[in-house]
Amino acid sequence: MDIVYQDNKHYLSKSMSFSSPSAAACFVLGTSANGWTEWKDKSGRTLDELFRRQAEKA
Repeated sequence: MDIVYQDNKHYLSKSMSFSSPSAAACFVLGTSANGWTEWKDKSGRTLDELFRRQAEKA
């Protein structure tokens, strides 16, 4: 398996690529998920919000 449990945390034992943020979120959560709203930075901003802000600057 590609997931290792160590020090009360789960880690991937190898690098993995996903076709979308939602595919990665589904892998982590084990259920259907919208990765654009599930992934957040330390400040609580969603991936969608960060992406839209970056697009506005371009």
